[in-house]
Amino acid sequence: MRACLMGFKIWSSTSSFSGFYPDPGSFSPEACAHGRLRLRELNEVYLTIAQLLAAIAMANLWGEILEMGAFQPKSNFIIRPEYKKDLREYLYLNEESARHFDYIWLLSTVHRILEDNNAMPFLQEISSITGLLRTDKTTYGAYRFLEQELRQRLLRQDILAGEVAALCQDAEKQLGVLLKTCGFLSAYEFISVKGISVRKRRCNSEPAFIHEKAVLRGRDLTTVDKKSISRREFTDDRSILVTRSLAGEAGHIPSLAPFLVDLNAFSPKGHALPRLFVFHHRAGQDGLVYQDTQVMDEYFTIDSQYSRLEFQELELLQDLMRAFEQDLKL
Repeated sequence: MRACLMGFKIWSSTSSFSGFYPDPGSFSPEACAHGRLRLRELNEVYLTIAQLLAAIAMANLWGEILEMGAFQPKSNFIIRPEYKKDLREYLYLNEESARHFDYIWLLSTVHRILEDNNAMPFLQEISSITGLLRTDKTTYGAYRFLEQELRQRLLRQDILAGEVAALCQDAEKQLGVLLKTCGFLSAYEFISVKGISVRKRRCNSEPAFIHEKAVLRGRDLTTVDKKSISRREFTDDRSILVTRSLAGEAGHIPSLAPFLVDLNAFSPKGHALPRLFVFHHRAGQDGLVYQDTQVMDEYFTIDSQYSRLEFQELELLQDLMRAFEQDLKL
């Protein structure tokens, strides 16, 4: 039931979650009577939002830690011990702890770190989410319901048959609150940069960086906008970018790697359709396990055993994760 996180107008006037799922309000009480499947679907919507926001937050944090243009951590960047604990928990998740990890809590932790360092989220609207979680009982209540009464109870499998219909309706209501809070994401695109080449012509004094990209359009998961874009500044190749306009936005646009990745960007077969995976947990000493954002029970492990015929240079993601850990000084 999960769908690709790229390029869709996630929320629109006609659907609370267009491009991902049907409108949560479109299910009648009669449909809710069949509701365990419906509860899982609602949970997947919540978890998709939470993991996406956490990936954006972690990428934002890494960008703020580094000195502009120097790629060295700032000497005066402050991370309190209690916040380091939350970051360490995320970075060293195992298979079991990942099932229970609270991604919205991590989002709030990162926002507090940014506040301590007088930094703003690169998606400034995220401040509204963390602010409402602290000050608005309705928003905080929706988050706690979805995390504790929906997600954790589904994991514990302790929802009784007589509770299902009412729980479906309550979950839809609370999910609607969260969707409204996160509606600003409809103004952004999630773009997979497949590769970058340089174009310099004799008549131009400045080079142009040609970004080979892929952006999903529409609801069918098959329509791809893959027209190349020329920019004066380069970004990161084989990366996911979140931006209002790749062509029109000046300066460096932060990458969401290694927290959210397009696995097909590493394929030598040249797949145009992005296939998004989010960091899920660790495996062994250096292995990274990523979860498919379309099929939540499918995973891909990056370790010494992955297929070099199917994918190339996935070690880049391991290198990025190690570099992030070093810059955090955990």
